[in-house]
Amino acid sequence: MSVPPPSREGSMPHAASRSREHSPLTEEERARASYASASTSEVSSTVRASSSRANEFALPRRDTAGFSSGTGGVRTIPFYAAAPSALKDASATAPHRQSPRTTLDRSGAGGDRSDPSPPRLSSTGVATNSSTPALARSFTTERHDLPGKLFGTHGTQRQRVSGSGDASAEAPRSDISRRGSLPSLGAGRRDPSGSIEQPSGGGVASSSSPFVERRSTPTRPSPSAANVGASGRPIEEALFYADVLFMWMGVTQTQYFTYDASENAYCMTPGVGTAVQQQAAEVFQECGTLARHIDVALRQPSSTGDSFLQQSLRSALRRQLTQYHYLVSMIRERRDPPLHMGDLMVAYKRVQPKLWVMECVLRETQHVKGGELASKMQQLVQQGSHRLSSLLYDIYIETVSPLLLMTVESITKGEVCDPLREFYIVPNDAVEDTAEDFWVSKYSLNTEMLPSTVPESVAHDILLVTKNIRFICRCCRAKQWRMDPVLLAEAERATFDTLPIVVHRALAFTNTAVLRLIREEFELVKVLRLVNAFLLVGYGDFYELLITKLEPILSKMSSAVHVSVVRDQVQSALAEITPYAKHLDTDRLALLQCEMVKDDGKLGWDSFVMTMPLPSPLNNLFDQTAMKVYRRLFRLMFRVKVAEVALKKAWRQNVMLDRLISSVQRSSQEVSAWREVAADAHLLGLQLNHFVNNLWSYLVAEVCTVAQDLLLKAIERCASMDDIRTAHNAYLAYLTQRSLLHSDCATIRMNVENIVTIVREYCGSQALLTSLLQRGSGDLSTVKRQYQGLTDDFHREMSSLLTTLEEQHVHFDFLNFLLLRLNFNRFYHDTSDAAYNTEF
Repeated sequence: MSVPPPSREGSMPHAASRSREHSPLTEEERARASYASASTSEVSSTVRASSSRANEFALPRRDTAGFSSGTGGVRTIPFYAAAPSALKDASATAPHRQSPRTTLDRSGAGGDRSDPSPPRLSSTGVATNSSTPALARSFTTERHDLPGKLFGTHGTQRQRVSGSGDASAEAPRSDISRRGSLPSLGAGRRDPSGSIEQPSGGGVASSSSPFVERRSTPTRPSPSAANVGASGRPIEEALFYADVLFMWMGVTQTQYFTYDASENAYCMTPGVGTAVQQQAAEVFQECGTLARHIDVALRQPSSTGDSFLQQSLRSALRRQLTQYHYLVSMIRERRDPPLHMGDLMVAYKRVQPKLWVMECVLRETQHVKGGELASKMQQLVQQGSHRLSSLLYDIYIETVSPLLLMTVESITKGEVCDPLREFYIVPNDAVEDTAEDFWVSKYSLNTEMLPSTVPESVAHDILLVTKNIRFICRCCRAKQWRMDPVLLAEAERATFDTLPIVVHRALAFTNTAVLRLIREEFELVKVLRLVNAFLLVGYGDFYELLITKLEPILSKMSSAVHVSVVRDQVQSALAEITPYAKHLDTDRLALLQCEMVKDDGKLGWDSFVMTMPLPSPLNNLFDQTAMKVYRRLFRLMFRVKVAEVALKKAWRQNVMLDRLISSVQRSSQEVSAWREVAADAHLLGLQLNHFVNNLWSYLVAEVCTVAQDLLLKAIERCASMDDIRTAHNAYLAYLTQRSLLHSDCATIRMNVENIVTIVREYCGSQALLTSLLQRGSGDLSTVKRQYQGLTDDFHREMSSLLTTLEEQHVHFDFLNFLLLRLNFNRFYHDTSDAAYNTEF
């Protein structure tokens, strides 16, 4: 006998609005429902508290129904959560029942879709309307509300069954059972958004979704209509439903179900259950199998070892599984109204896709960690179902929260707390904060751990911010420096969507702080002037004084030179010039040191080097690589300076030679021979002096001075520490190439070094000639041959040098300046077929 449907005008969203006298609940039932409602509120509060950050990665939220903006945090969607708007049509005030013909006609033909209640099967297999005391009706009652709402926005839509809607009301029972059987109901399912979900028989999801492979849980084919009669001992409906729900917990064995590991499914005890119950068990066992798989996987250790992100993922899945267990236990404990097959079918359709998704997440992420895990989760979230997307989004947010926390810590504190090596910024613990390679080697970027939500350019900026903060606090020892509070607040609220903006602002703020410290606190410009004066031999007066002091010491072989004696002479020279060095930072003169690279085959002049070790943070600019370049430049400049000072002394000796020759009491023929040798020595000295003076002028004016001006202008335009390092490296490269130390200028450099060696030999010959004149006797022919040999060597080297300059100045424009200085009016020119014969 059918009951007339209730009027929709009097229905309300919650059954608690009904009058007390019309309520069918007793006082005891109302108390039990109130206790369940309180437990639900407590669980919801706990779930909300577990998410402390809003919009973690700014992924699109599709499921926003029922969200309260006053919660102040990200809503954690329970396992069973759905929008409440779909329950309006299920709030009937009185139970009613329709005929099988009406139910099948409306579900098969899709006639009246305003009634959201799905078809339900009784224990005999006859389809009935689920608005009769069904699970949906009890969930609309405030006193019997479960923790959350089972139905989505359209979750109460009637399930379509196979067959046409105009079938006869007197159709045979077997035909009704076949068309409304559970396997057919679960085979083609749609989620509330209308997108097709994974069918219970192992179908395939949308091709754009990561969940495209078949479920690991096998589903055996359902019995045909001919086998319906071969049923076992019937099970009481209440016991059957309770045992199914107990099986959903994922236990090994229940009263009627046992987990079969070989078939990877729950099997019903043989000889029990009607055909309909056996068909229902075929479908419903999948929830238990999936829940068991998830529980077993969460209990086992991760295959990737220790991982913060894996722990967060498993924690999120464990909480969702706990909510699922809570839902199942609440359904199982319900007594009034009693459960029906349709209630289990609705619950199955709600929980099975989510269980399958959770099991798929565990399977897809079991071998990844860190940023790779975050990228995998971000890919899994991108799928079409609203309910599944909300579930995956919340799991994703909690999973990647450690990675976002590491990012925030690095851009606000300059610290990388990553003991498990999951962060994409890798610190090098072997590099000290005061080390000269701090800026280069302290931190590096591991692109393998870089999540897809963080572009590589943003990751490089995060790396720079981390280095900047660490550089300020540890290398520069700026204890009073603090990050901008506004940036700190933005970083605490940052998501991976807003992260690039926050990182860009933090990078600009920290770059400004680093540049201010380098320029003002550590006076980089003054240090560069000091380097140019002493390491590049730019302070000529000091080096003329030092060379005079070191001449008797460094004229020996380097192995015979005592370093302590050299250091004393250097300190003495520094003390003498300090009162006159007003243009230099004399407080840093104590940083200057001298070194002797002893070699049995070298003179002391060739082994002497001036260095200036700088403390942190400037040692990140003047590191070992830079100091090697400065040493090479110093050796070249110092040799030229020594040659210049030696030629000045030789010119004075030439003046003395004229006076000595005039005072010699010799015959006119002998005096003429002496004067001829002195003239040759004077002429060679003039040529060498011309070469050395023009070479020194080129190195100082065209190379060092120009390079320093370019460097100071570049430093003014620098916006970061990397820019300063780049400008300094370009400065060293400029000096190396134009000082003829580049490999392309090897031939020119060899000619220059040979001529400088000739200058040293010439000065030795001058000393010998002076000593012979002072004694008034000696082998004059030997001295004359020495001068002639030095002259020929000089002309040969000079001719080779000028020829090379004329050939290569087309490729290197800076060689024009050197060529113009050495032969501006073609003073040197060939007078014979031999290229090396050059007339002065």
